[in-house]
Amino acid sequence: MKRALSPPRRRFALAIASTVTIALASALVAFANVPLTKILVDPFTNPDSQHKTVVEPDTYSAGSTIVAVAQMGQFSTEGASGIGFATSTNNGGTWTSGLLPGITKWASGGPNDRATDASVAYDAAHKAWLVSSLTLLEAGGVHGNAVVTSRSTDGGFTWGAPVVTATGGDLDKN
Repeated sequence: MKRALSPPRRRFALAIASTVTIALASALVAFANVPLTKILVDPFTNPDSQHKTVVEPDTYSAGSTIVAVAQMGQFSTEGASGIGFATSTNNGGTWTSGLLPGITKWASGGPNDRATDASVAYDAAHKAWLVSSLTLLEAGGVHGNAVVTSRSTDGGFTWGAPVVTATGGDLDKN
């Protein structure tokens, strides 16, 4: 028959168990304290969008290259001032970032008021990175006016002017 611990021994056992639990929890917290790397920063200053915003990201990797895209300079109603990209060719060790040119009036004088829903993919057959985005014009109040595709053939570091790949009055997903 098993004996119950006396109150002093029970307190001692509880103290040991508590100490071990705290030590393990502290080790896990210390282990989880990994430094964060900021790979995109909103560069826009236009007065009608919210700044320091990078939202709705998408990422894709091929080999050791990772390309991330996101909306930057988010408007409170819909869309953003532009689409940003960040590229790493060493599995996320270092990053190069910038804006996709020619999509919005805020980013390299594009024709559109806003951009949204960026999605990135890699075309292995042509060794090209592709970013598809919806464009928005403020007149008309529709979801999307066109789907545009930006292309990079140098590993995701520089991007060509966007090409319109679809048009419509109420596009919601590219």
